[in-house]
Amino acid sequence: MQDIADSIGGGAGSFEAYLQSPITVASKLVQFNGFDSALGLPIVRPSNQNPGVDEADDRYGLVNLASPGVVDVLVSGPNRISFAVPNGTVPTEGIDLFSGPAGVSYRDLQEAENLCIGFTIGNFTLLNSYPGFYDVYEGDVFLKMPWLGAHFIDTTSYFESQRVYTNKYSPIVPNPMVAGEIVKFEPIALGTTGTPTVIRWDPASGHTVSDIAGVISTGSNITCLRGNIEIPSANINGPAVAVGDIIYSDATTPYQLTTDPTSGIQIGIVQGWNSILGWVRIDVNPVKGGGGATTGEKLDFTVRSSAYTGATGEHEGIDLKIGGAASVTAGLAYYWDGDWNASDAVLPASGDGLMAMATDTGVGVNMMQKGIIQLAANPAGAVAGSVLYFESGTPGTLTATAPSASGNIVRVAGHAIDAAGLVYFDPSEDWLEI
Repeated sequence: MQDIADSIGGGAGSFEAYLQSPITVASKLVQFNGFDSALGLPIVRPSNQNPGVDEADDRYGLVNLASPGVVDVLVSGPNRISFAVPNGTVPTEGIDLFSGPAGVSYRDLQEAENLCIGFTIGNFTLLNSYPGFYDVYEGDVFLKMPWLGAHFIDTTSYFESQRVYTNKYSPIVPNPMVAGEIVKFEPIALGTTGTPTVIRWDPASGHTVSDIAGVISTGSNITCLRGNIEIPSANINGPAVAVGDIIYSDATTPYQLTTDPTSGIQIGIVQGWNSILGWVRIDVNPVKGGGGATTGEKLDFTVRSSAYTGATGEHEGIDLKIGGAASVTAGLAYYWDGDWNASDAVLPASGDGLMAMATDTGVGVNMMQKGIIQLAANPAGAVAGSVLYFESGTPGTLTATAPSASGNIVRVAGHAIDAAGLVYFDPSEDWLEI
């Protein structure tokens, strides 16, 4: 393959090869089949089998009607070839063409491993019609064969992906896997011999960040994990996607994707999207041990990649995941004594207790022990830079005025970042009782 690349150079549209068997149709895909040392040329043969994992990158180009001998193998750029479309369908400009059974180029996907070989340009002529099957047209096509950047049916470059077998009914959740799910390798071989198998990634099942193999591009048994993957936008949780958005693992359903920057670990970045077809292209490259969040057993470290919107509980910092049966309210402060209790300067536990801010409302939510968080309201009297204390008499709140009543606990809780409730929460280890 490298010899061929060297022989034609960058940007060339064809290369010479020795054709081993005749091409009896207008155009046919060919595969590398050795090297003729006497001619100094690679040997190619017509591709007569359905595409498979082992031969996907052997399809080097197309040869138009020809007898055995030295021929031009069309590889890239504008060329005139034949291709098949459904009966009665008139081809249009800009449609993708895929390699398919018997080495024929098709407008539609035919098999699980089809390669996108290029797209139509124009000047179409009907050559033949096969009722009940397809019509064959000849037309101008822009080719982009495999080693020049062809793609699998999900338009993922095979140079940047790994083909694996998908355990469609993952034992983690008993329902079929779908495109856009985060997966890990499974040691039990469920697919073709020698083909890696993947299942859903889920920290609750003991999976770690380092276990992440990637994101599946289809829900079928043949899929890919890395590189430029296209998935339905409906399969991504959170706000609508936009080019440049970072995609994360979902905090609630870890094997799913989300655009929520306060969620799990960084999985990839949006490179493009089609609002009409509903597809999103993501450059998948999971950040293991960094990015949007680092998840642990009892502690997470969360950072944001987008601006704060003012929503209560938005935050970045060190989150505790130590449980608790009590329901908490986002943006309020709590102390831990085996369960979460609202802070109050009249309580000794607000002085020497483990303090944290609720990042959401409910039971068992992440509690931020240190970091930046958006409160529901600006602490009383606070301006940018104000020292903040735990409030007396209003459980869970902060104030810019130090408690002064007898028996109150004075403990610095952090500092105000602005006068709109965004604060840096960092409870002091020192306190005093009035």
